[in-house]
Amino acid sequence: MWTMSIFLPGSYSIDSYNQWYEVNGTRVYDDWYGTGLVATWKWLWALTGNYMCLYVAQTFAYWTFVTMFLWRVDIKNIGYWIGLGLGIFGCFIPQYVMRDSLCVLAWGIAAMLLVRASESEKHRRSLTMMGLILLAYGLWVRINMLAAFMPLVYIGILLLGGQRLAVWKRLALVAGACIVVFLGIHIVTYKIQKAYHAYPEYKLKLLDVTGISKLSGENLFPPEITSFHGFHLDTLMMKYTPAGVDDIYWPENGRPIWPYPNDSLNKSLTHAWVSAIRRHPFYYLENRLTGFIYYLHIKRRFPIGQYWNVVMFWIHPDGPLPAKLENSPLKDKLGKAYGAFDKTCLYDPWFWLLLNFIGLGIFGYRSFKRPGDLYWLTLACIQLSGVLFILSQALIYQHDRDFRYTYWNIFVVFLLIPGLYGKRQGAGVSPAP
Repeated sequence: MWTMSIFLPGSYSIDSYNQWYEVNGTRVYDDWYGTGLVATWKWLWALTGNYMCLYVAQTFAYWTFVTMFLWRVDIKNIGYWIGLGLGIFGCFIPQYVMRDSLCVLAWGIAAMLLVRASESEKHRRSLTMMGLILLAYGLWVRINMLAAFMPLVYIGILLLGGQRLAVWKRLALVAGACIVVFLGIHIVTYKIQKAYHAYPEYKLKLLDVTGISKLSGENLFPPEITSFHGFHLDTLMMKYTPAGVDDIYWPENGRPIWPYPNDSLNKSLTHAWVSAIRRHPFYYLENRLTGFIYYLHIKRRFPIGQYWNVVMFWIHPDGPLPAKLENSPLKDKLGKAYGAFDKTCLYDPWFWLLLNFIGLGIFGYRSFKRPGDLYWLTLACIQLSGVLFILSQALIYQHDRDFRYTYWNIFVVFLLIPGLYGKRQGAGVSPAP
C-alpha cells in the first residue's frame, strides 16, 4: 500500500496510451504490441471502471512475487535482507504500465511456483500446471520472450513426469509446446480478437537492410521504398546507427524517410531483406552484433542520464487518460535516488546478463553434482531463461535506450536469493548447504 501510494497513479508512456485507446477508445486490437496487455486491461476496466486498475494489479503481483521468494529465507539470514533490498529497489517495475512489466510479473510468480513444485510430491502437478499457465499468459503479453520460455517449459515437462523420457523426447515436447502456445496466441489474436496487422517486424527489417546497405555500399532497398518522396539514401546513411532506427522511423520533424507499412510494402521489404542477408550474411551478422553491443551498453551512444532507465511519473498532460500527476517532496527525492544509480552498471543489460550467467553456473554445477534433484535443475533453468532472453535479443532488439527490456533478467537475479539462501521445503528433503 505504501509503494502504491507513492507511485499513484502509475506511469504511462506513449505506448501505454496507445494501449488505452484500444481499451476505452477505438476498441479495435492491433498486433504492434500484441493483445495480451490490452485484453487484461479491458477486463479489469470492465470490473472496476478505473483506469488505474492495471497499475494496482501489477503492484499487487509484484509484492506477491517478492513475498513468495522472501518467504523461503530466514529473516535472520543476510539473504533475506539482500532480497528485501532488491525488492525495494525493483518496485519501479510494476508502476510502469507496460507489457514488459505485466509479462515478467506473471513469469516471476510462475517461476516461484515451479521452484515449489520441484520440492512437493503432493502438489507438484497442480503447482506446475499453474506455473505453465502463467508462463503461457506472459508469452501472450510479450511474444518476443519465446527463447526464454523454452527452458521453463522444459523444467515443467520434467516436473510433470518427463524424467522417464529420453532427452530428445523432452526437447521434442518443448518444441511442440512452444508451437502449440504460439499458434494458440495467433488464433486468439487474429481469429478471436480480430486484430489487424500493424507489421511490427517491418521496422526491424529496415534496420537490417539499412545496415547491410551501409556496410556493402549497395542500395538494397526495394523500389517501393526508394520511390517514397521522403527517401534519401545519403541522409539515411548519415543518420543510421545499428543501435536502433526509432529516431529515423519516427523523426522529430514529422517527415519520415521510409513509408509506413502496409501489406504490399511489408512483403516487398521482406523479399529485399531475405535477399540482402543471402548476398551479405557476414555484413548482416556484423550489423546485428554491433547493435547488440550497444544494446548491452558495452558501447554507448548517449551521455549518462539520457537513457530511459527508470520511468516514473510519466504522464503527458494531453494524454487520453484522466491521470493527474501530483508531485511531492518524497517523489522528487525518489526520482533523484534512482537517478543516482545512472553512473553505475545497475541499468546496463550486460551486468544482469553476467549475474544470470553466474547463477546458471552455480545452480548448473549443483544440479550436475546431484543428478535427479529437480530443485537445483529448476533453479538452473530459470537462470538459463534469463541468459537466453538477452542473447535472443541480438536478432530482434528494438533499440539500446530503454531499460524495460531487461526486467526479466532482474527478476531472474531476484530468484538467486531463494536458491542461495533459502531453506529446502517439503518432507524428506534435506536442507540446501
